[in-house]
Amino acid sequence: MLGHVGADPEPFLNELFKTWYALLAIRTIAVHSNATYDRMAKLVRHLPAGERPLVADIADRFHQVANMADGQREFLHGVIEFFQTRTSTHITIAAESLTTTTV
Repeated sequence: MLGHVGADPEPFLNELFKTWYALLAIRTIAVHSNATYDRMAKLVRHLPAGERPLVADIADRFHQVANMADGQREFLHGVIEFFQTRTSTHITIAAESLTTTTV
């Protein structure tokens, strides 16, 4: 679970990046599994006819997992960009303030 954003957002951003990479791994596994089961569904010759829809359904479920992981990664990427922009803005304001003070 993601932690609370305190004065230092770096630990929070690290958690977001770890979650983003975990979603990438889930998506990769789901895409590969989908391709495997989809291919099996198309090539089965010795599988009983009643079980063929099951293999196709499994392929479809992996496809759904990959799509959900993509959506979550996209959302998380937006959150990461928000906090990076926020941090960058705070640094820029602090630098401008320091420059004004020293001048």
